[in-house]
Amino acid sequence: MIETKIAVRNLIANSRRTLLTLLIIVVGLTAVLFIAGYINMVRVGFGELLIGEKYSHFQIYKKGFLDTNEPTSMAYSLSPEETAKIEEILSAREEVNFILPRINLHGMVGTTEDSKIFLGYSADPFYESFMTYGTIEQGIKLDMDDPYQCVVGKGLAKKMGLDLGAELLIQVPNEGGGLEAELVSVGGIANFGPEELNNTAVLTSIDIGRSLNYTDNNQYLLVMLHETQYLEDVLAYLKDEVARAGLDLEFRTWVEMDPFYQKVMRDYTFQLNLIAGIFLFVILLAVSNTIYMSIVERTPEIGTLRAIGISRLEIIRTILKEGLILGIIGVSIGVGLAYLIQILLRVVYVELPPPPSLTNPIRLAIGLRVKDVFMYSGLLAGCSTFATLFPGLKAANTNIVSALRHA
Repeated sequence: MIETKIAVRNLIANSRRTLLTLLIIVVGLTAVLFIAGYINMVRVGFGELLIGEKYSHFQIYKKGFLDTNEPTSMAYSLSPEETAKIEEILSAREEVNFILPRINLHGMVGTTEDSKIFLGYSADPFYESFMTYGTIEQGIKLDMDDPYQCVVGKGLAKKMGLDLGAELLIQVPNEGGGLEAELVSVGGIANFGPEELNNTAVLTSIDIGRSLNYTDNNQYLLVMLHETQYLEDVLAYLKDEVARAGLDLEFRTWVEMDPFYQKVMRDYTFQLNLIAGIFLFVILLAVSNTIYMSIVERTPEIGTLRAIGISRLEIIRTILKEGLILGIIGVSIGVGLAYLIQILLRVVYVELPPPPSLTNPIRLAIGLRVKDVFMYSGLLAGCSTFATLFPGLKAANTNIVSALRHA
């Protein structure tokens, strides 16, 4: 206890250096926690955008579809019986929100005056309404009551002079090399983000996709869960049940379908570790310098303590406690500031631009995880304590006579 009191008094006696060192620890920890919290929110927010706009939680294909490299091929499609069996299996899991059938399309869209190449898909209008892909600027998303209405990208609408209600002829190539066509009307004009998508995107009801392909099959299924945390359990269950049912299927999770997301997260994690390492090094130098300068000024005091019988170990422990106290106080303030920033960002709504290929913005926020708080707080407090070890050893090994002469 007496060692702790002495350590506190020494820190107070050197208040200017103590405050400067505390400031470095506080700023360092707050910055590291802010970045860690931001990366966590990007991981969650970016992921949820990808799930909601593009991929769902996972997709189901007929085995062989992914090897064709032909995204519009119906050679490996899911029959109504296979779709019904999959729906039956997944209906037993309350974690499943809905199942969305889709068919990819590409070809030409035209009016009496102009035609353009398009890329898009057909989907069930009801369940597609729960997906957030595309921001409707005019009209509505796919009409549940009128399968012959479509949604087009705003760039395509502008280039072709399309307004709501305009008739559009959709033509797609068939397996025999000919063309199949359907006449639809524009029910909605949407912003799909990147210019190349806005200039080519066309969304139709699943009935149009089936009609163009002369089939009742679905090309693939999107499965949306109530929460992302259920993904592994539901997918493992589905694989087991599908194997028992003798269905030959393939699965892809949203993470597997977006390598860009994985790259972003790897880069962010590397940057976080680099910044944390820099701050740890700075704190190590700052605390070590503060304690070392304090020891130089207290050399006569240390000599006196050694002369009256205070052991080397007790001196080392006292100095180590100075670093520990600095670390604990700095970490406490830093954690408090990080949580305060988190609360402020929840109150103040700040938007970041949408990630590439997406249309919805990400909110600027931080999500502090308890494990991150404990890990980085422990690292910085431990670093602060470790930084006093070498000055402590130097002080403990000070020659008593030389130290007393220093006075």
